[in-house]
Amino acid sequence: MPALGPLLNVAGIGLFCRLIFTLAVYALPFFVAVSAGMMAFHSGAGALGAPLAALLQAG
Repeated sequence: MPALGPLLNVAGIGLFCRLIFTLAVYALPFFVAVSAGMMAFHSGAGALGAPLAALLQAG
């Protein structure tokens, strides 16, 4: 039983690292696209130019 603690600790840290990596892969481009779209809209790109700029930045 005492050997089970460190194994579960390593498994928990591994799962946490995998979650952080997954969030970085999927959430970061989304937030970049939202920020770029808002900046483009506020700078005068219009309702059609802002989503286009957001899609280009997310890609």
